[in-house]
Amino acid sequence: MDVTFTYTITGTQTVDGQVCYRVVSSGGQHVTLWINKATALPVKTINQEFGIVTTYHWQVPRDQAPASLWPSPPAGFTQHKVAF
Repeated sequence: MDVTFTYTITGTQTVDGQVCYRVVSSGGQHVTLWINKATALPVKTINQEFGIVTTYHWQVPRDQAPASLWPSPPAGFTQHKVAF
C-alpha cells in the first residue's frame, strides 16, 4: 500500500519563544510540525493520529574541539595496546 504525504506551510507561529513556520501534513498520518525560521531546525511536532507530542531542544555550538568533549583518563591510568 503506497501512501503519499503532502506537507504545506500554513503560516507562522511563535512556539516556546521561537518564530516558526507551521507545517501541516495531509495523506497518511496527520502531523503538525513547527520549524524555526532562523535556524531551519525542528521545534515541535504533534502527531494527531496517535497523540504524540515531541519537543526539540538544541544546544548552542561551542568553540571547543571535539576531542575536548571526551573526559581525561583517571590518574594512574596506563594504556596497553593489544595485538591481534
